[in-house]
Amino acid sequence: MEERDKRSRTTSDRTIRNRTTGRDLGQGSGRRPRSAGERPTRERPTGERRERPTRERPAGERQERERRTGERRERRPAADRTARRPAARRPQSRRRRKRNLTIKIILLVVLIAAAVVGAFLWKRYSPSKEQANLQEYYGIQQEGQLAVIVNDQITEPQGMISEGKAYLQYEIVRDYINSRFYWDPNENILLYTLPTDMVSVEVGSTDYSVSRDKNSEDYVILKTEGSTAYIALDFIQKYTNMEYEVYDDPQRIVVQSDWGEKTVAEVKRDTAVRYRGGVKSPVLRRHRGGGRLQQARVPEHQERPGDHPGE
Repeated sequence: MEERDKRSRTTSDRTIRNRTTGRDLGQGSGRRPRSAGERPTRERPTGERRERPTRERPAGERQERERRTGERRERRPAADRTARRPAARRPQSRRRRKRNLTIKIILLVVLIAAAVVGAFLWKRYSPSKEQANLQEYYGIQQEGQLAVIVNDQITEPQGMISEGKAYLQYEIVRDYINSRFYWDPNENILLYTLPTDMVSVEVGSTDYSVSRDKNSEDYVILKTEGSTAYIALDFIQKYTNMEYEVYDDPQRIVVQSDWGEKTVAEVKRDTAVRYRGGVKSPVLRRHRGGGRLQQARVPEHQERPGDHPGE
């Protein structure tokens, strides 16, 4: 340890002597004198490593410098900054605005076209809520006429209600219900042929004869309007296997005398019964789910809703 300390002190003394000798040599040499603004240069001994000190910038250095020098960096206004932007950015901005405007116009045109097409399709394929004219559907053309439906077929409106009783025209009875009735307009008498007897009824009478026996009802059996004869449905029912029902709005008689098999459809949910197939056909009535429906036939020669030109 002592030898190491001696060696260290010897090296340190030698270094100090070398620095002193170098300083004396510099003063006696022919070097030019330093100017007032020239910084002195420090000569370091050979083998000595120069370490550059790191300078840490204090926080707020710029504010401190401005405070000492009295100078302050002014912030340029927005207009000045805009004026100093590169000229190449302005056309680019205009092109971008023009492109955005074009895209907006195209989207607006597409939306308008889609709305027009949607309205057209809705109008063409949406279900119609138009209510059918039931007077025209049943063929009623004037006040007092009674529509007649026989075995699900709409016939000519040749019926009437008189004194609370339903009457059918003789031609409807003969063609659709019972052909064994016969009306003699010359004798003003109605005849019906039984296997062994003959039934006869006079106009405006509540009595009728079966061969030589006389019977009576509490209503007028046979009425006439001009040459047209009307027979009471209750009297027709006495000699015919049939049932009938009278409905209102509009007034109509529904007669059922055909008891064969029928084709019906079950209604599973509330639906609209239309005159023809298709959602654009007029609505006859709205039916609640859970029931059954049977199609009514319409004579081809009879006009119905939608058959008139221009409808």
